[in-house]
Amino acid sequence: MASLVLRPTPLVKAFSALVLMAATMVAQSQDFGPFPADLPPADAGLPYDYTLLPGFDEALAGAEGVTISTSVSGDVPPGLTVSGGSRVSGIPTRPGTYVFQIAIRFSVSDGGTEFAIRFLFTPTIVVRGTPTGGLSIEGGAVSFNFTQGATASQTRTIRLVNKGALARSVSATATSQPRGWLSSSSGASVAAFSSTALSITANPTGLLPGVYSGSVEIVASGGANEKFTVPAVIAITASGPNLTVSQTGVTFEIQQGSPAAPSQTFQVGGTTATALQFSATATTITGGSWLRVSPAASSASATTAAGVTATVSAAGLSAGQYFGQIEIRADGANNSPRTVNAVLNVLAANAPVAPLISPTAVVLVQRPGAAVAPQTVTVTNVSNTTIPAGFAVAFDGSTTGWFTAKVSAATVAPGQTVNFEVSRQTSVRLAPGVYTGELSLRLGGNQRRVAVVLVIPPVPGNTASAFSAAVTPQLEGCTPTKLVPVFTTLGSAFAVTAAWPSALEMRVVDDCGDPLLRGAVTVSFNNGEPPLVMSPTGEGRWSGTWQPKAGSQNVVLSAEARTAEAPLLAGAAQIGGAAASNTTTPVIASGGVVNAATPAAGVPLAPGTYVSIYGSAMASGLTVAASTPFPTDLAGTQVLLAGRRLPLYFTVDGQINALVPYDVPLNVPQLLVVRRGNALSTPESVVVAQAQPAVFTKNQSGTGEGIVVGARPDGTQFLVSPTAPATAGDVLIIYCSGLGAVDVPTAAGTTAPSSPLARTANPVTVTVGGRNATVLFSGLTPSTVGLYQVNALVPEGVTPGSAVELLLSTAGRSSGAVTVAIR
Repeated sequence: MASLVLRPTPLVKAFSALVLMAATMVAQSQDFGPFPADLPPADAGLPYDYTLLPGFDEALAGAEGVTISTSVSGDVPPGLTVSGGSRVSGIPTRPGTYVFQIAIRFSVSDGGTEFAIRFLFTPTIVVRGTPTGGLSIEGGAVSFNFTQGATASQTRTIRLVNKGALARSVSATATSQPRGWLSSSSGASVAAFSSTALSITANPTGLLPGVYSGSVEIVASGGANEKFTVPAVIAITASGPNLTVSQTGVTFEIQQGSPAAPSQTFQVGGTTATALQFSATATTITGGSWLRVSPAASSASATTAAGVTATVSAAGLSAGQYFGQIEIRADGANNSPRTVNAVLNVLAANAPVAPLISPTAVVLVQRPGAAVAPQTVTVTNVSNTTIPAGFAVAFDGSTTGWFTAKVSAATVAPGQTVNFEVSRQTSVRLAPGVYTGELSLRLGGNQRRVAVVLVIPPVPGNTASAFSAAVTPQLEGCTPTKLVPVFTTLGSAFAVTAAWPSALEMRVVDDCGDPLLRGAVTVSFNNGEPPLVMSPTGEGRWSGTWQPKAGSQNVVLSAEARTAEAPLLAGAAQIGGAAASNTTTPVIASGGVVNAATPAAGVPLAPGTYVSIYGSAMASGLTVAASTPFPTDLAGTQVLLAGRRLPLYFTVDGQINALVPYDVPLNVPQLLVVRRGNALSTPESVVVAQAQPAVFTKNQSGTGEGIVVGARPDGTQFLVSPTAPATAGDVLIIYCSGLGAVDVPTAAGTTAPSSPLARTANPVTVTVGGRNATVLFSGLTPSTVGLYQVNALVPEGVTPGSAVELLLSTAGRSSGAVTVAIR
């Protein structure tokens, strides 16, 4: 955090003067400042979120009747706005050095007497950017999941970021096999030092069960020509029910000696109209039975979700981290079981702990002729001491006083809650529109901000510039013009821990006050993590689980909401905060579960495949399996996929090599979890296809020269290379992975049989230089573990060369092209 160049003595005097004025209630007004302040630098085209004075109203938060308003003037960087008193956020669009003014006015009124103090600040911010900056993409491979017979499309969003001073024109072309299921925006224009979204859509109509691949090629002009390829995968599951779970992880934090932490509820649903009967079971790794779940059994369908509530008890637990799991299992569901990880962080009795706030934002909708329902913010004290509770209200812009708040108690005992009720102040007349403010909570030594959003729909036929809640015109015919997404968890200036799950929830309404029920809500991150696609849970609420991959002091979450049908509307929101570093909990890298032969994100796995899992803190050191069958626990590390333990070949801090079991359900997303000792990673979603061939290559990247052994008609064998090429009539022994099931029962992680040979259940085709080769054998390499081979004759008529294209295909899927030397 950059140091503030403030004059502390006048600031302290100002607060003191405000306290004295509150005591005497003398009607007066006074200005203090201006105080200069250096803000941290920003980068053009990237999200920025910084609070100039995170505790500036702390001294006032317990005072009754305090109102805070903010006005801004001067040279504010384009793309940035000031809200909530002194929060500067947005995406700056032009580099340079900017100096502007923020005036923060505190007023207290009582019985018609008012006094006010205004603090003046002159922040300076440097927005960095160079004319030579290039174009980049936030978000990598995209995936889609459907049940056979589905016809409604799904859309994913990637973001194009322009870090240069020249506007860029971008064209996008989608290709897929079979043709037609994948499409994208045809193109976009990205202004200098700005960003824009590009939509990628999948249409499942007519597709049979299976996994299909495609890609979107993005070409940028208007500067250095750049190309990007975004892989896309669509999984079609056979008709039948699937489970949906709104969260993949929950985190609880509590101080030793506190009676309890608040429960957390997630939603379980189905994908068909027929109800699924499911069970919910909680288990813990250490610490005894500190995790409980209810109900133990229920039912859910595509139209009716069931809430499952997790509760924890830290009684008797030492300070430390504890991990558990909630397993949701339904007989007959294609993707059963689903796993929700639970983390319990027990803090030492004297360690600081922040109270828990729910929600972190409220939305008030003022419909003509109807009362505005008050909203409640609940604060739970998870410490072992009683804390005071107070608040102040703040308004963005010049419009003030349109909401009020009251607190149910002045103190909060350990394990207890206090409610803050937020109400529309009906005496303040406002024109139709969307208004924002903040409820500033002072809770012991902690200060938190709760966003308050007011939506006043336009009134057709009403020419008045403003109306109060007493006006009762009809709202028929209101046409929305935009969406209003609001983060209702985390909130501004949030603090989370890397590698632990954080529940993300949003409420999305349009400016007519109606909830977004269908569409797309995507959250992007400025730390390079792929966007998170949120799932609807009803009444305009959207949910997902974020696991920060690494620590950072400035993490910005940018949400974008879009409608799925006319009128086509969009809206955006941002929050910023910090993620504390965590080097003890295993983390699976985004897109880090890949075929070991072709380690590329966006490629499905297959039964029997060697899989490489990349991440961090996944093992204490290098350990290699010493015998067969491969163990499922290697030096304290385990990997579970769809509830099955994987045989492990080797483990090290940043990588695990394992084998996919043959009985994993196909064509449906399954969850993969890494356990290291007593700690669990947040689940990573992967898809297992019937087959996904990949040839091992000499550079271990899945490209370039394949690892191929040649065999002459006389039986001589040689490693094929440019100095030892194969020729027509030679046999190519191609070592590969991902050919799927075999006809001789073989457990993953065991040695392949020599007699009889284990042949692939699906026929394999081979092309060399575009010509079909006769396949003599395809199956597991005898006396090895998890290695496949394909023996094929080099066909006549291949154009010779040192890098002739070699391609394998099976079960409708092809390998990436590798090369082989042919003479």
